[in-house]
Amino acid sequence: APGSTMSSNQEIHMIVDRLREYKFEEDLTLVTFHQKSPQELLETLNNVLKHLSKDHDVDLRDEPIENTAYRMLGFLPILLYNYEGEVDTFKDGLANGDKDIIYP
Repeated sequence: APGSTMSSNQEIHMIVDRLREYKFEEDLTLVTFHQKSPQELLETLNNVLKHLSKDHDVDLRDEPIENTAYRMLGFLPILLYNYEGEVDTFKDGLANGDKDIIYP
């Protein structure tokens, strides 16, 4: 967040705490979060988005990855999330489960 003084480690700790608190992944730890594969990170993100909108109630195994990226990218403005950079880079990062995109 702009003007944020949180370190990267503090932000990751907050993400893990919130995922546990809201019952997305009750047994999640900092270690298991860090060890998630790109596909697992994408599934976690999709689970959070699904909680916010039925439009994301999609089994990622049945959806072409390009569609997943476009669907998620299209929802971010609703969350008032502004990505500063190239949209194609962001979309590709989403599609690849890039940690720098999913939890910058």
